[in-house]
Amino acid sequence: MKPVNALTLSCRLGAIAVLAGLAACSTGARNWTKSGGDDNQRNADYAECRSEMRAVTKQSADIDQDITASRGGDWRKMGDYGSQRSQLTGGDADYAAQIMQSCMTDKGYRPL
Repeated sequence: MKPVNALTLSCRLGAIAVLAGLAACSTGARNWTKSGGDDNQRNADYAECRSEMRAVTKQSADIDQDITASRGGDWRKMGDYGSQRSQLTGGDADYAAQIMQSCMTDKGYRPL
């Protein structure tokens, strides 16, 4: 049996990895263009938007981690752990993508 702290740590790492991966895959810096913009500026603007997105979604990820830590055992017993985790992280990924879209659009970029 795993100690409670190990479950909490694994859930936290999993949530962070999923959010970062989904956000990075869905809106990579190369997927944006701006008239007159160069690669260095686009990469810098993208990094700034990613930082903003992470700051805004941190609270939600922390809440999801707490929910998973407290309910994870019940979900495993019911055989529903993967489905429940997918629901939590799916909404977070959508929100993160919206933040990235808004930030990059505000900086004058449009998606390719």
